[in-house]
Amino acid sequence: MEKNKGTKIVLTVAIIIILLAIIILVGTFRKYSIIESYKERDNEIKSADNIFVKTEGDWNREQRKMGNNYSIKVFRDDGSYYTIYDNGQEKWIVYDDTEEKSAVKMEEIDSSLFSTGTNVFFEDDANFFTKLQNALSSRISMEEVDGKECYAIKANGENKGVIYVSKDDYTPVKIERYSSDGETVESTYTYEIQFDVVTEEDVAIPDLSGYTILDRAKE
Repeated sequence: MEKNKGTKIVLTVAIIIILLAIIILVGTFRKYSIIESYKERDNEIKSADNIFVKTEGDWNREQRKMGNNYSIKVFRDDGSYYTIYDNGQEKWIVYDDTEEKSAVKMEEIDSSLFSTGTNVFFEDDANFFTKLQNALSSRISMEEVDGKECYAIKANGENKGVIYVSKDDYTPVKIERYSSDGETVESTYTYEIQFDVVTEEDVAIPDLSGYTILDRAKE
């Protein structure tokens, strides 16, 4: 009798362990699938031939890409802005200040400025085990951002933060970057992304005949 009772206890514990393992496995696969779908969408955004990306937060800018041509409008804290143009042959920074319009031709421009992608938490070329580890360590919940139902993917790897992606198509909507302790929000950005809206005029270096040509970029 005692033997049968002990056997039942062992079987019950084994069943509970198996059920817990199945729950963890299903949850991990779900997170893995969501993260990989977001990364795939991010790569589509980065490789798009015609795309507009508006970023608002600690750094406000509007990026326009058409083929190999870029323009990036960067807004200062006082509301003024300057625009960076790169057509693959010439690179210019154009200042449209109220008092004076000026421009400077650049030999090189920091390549990090031209970044339509939003994947700041997960490696693009990670192997399967790293991807699995990312899924295990991440937390994913459902939240509404600007009226959109989103997956909130909380990354707990080397770069900590939360990326909110649209449930419909995994397009990034908002990013919160955390300090190394994973508790303090260091920066927040929201994104507006549109495809096939950029014109040649948007990315063309403007007529600079009425501009003062500077020797070097402004601070």
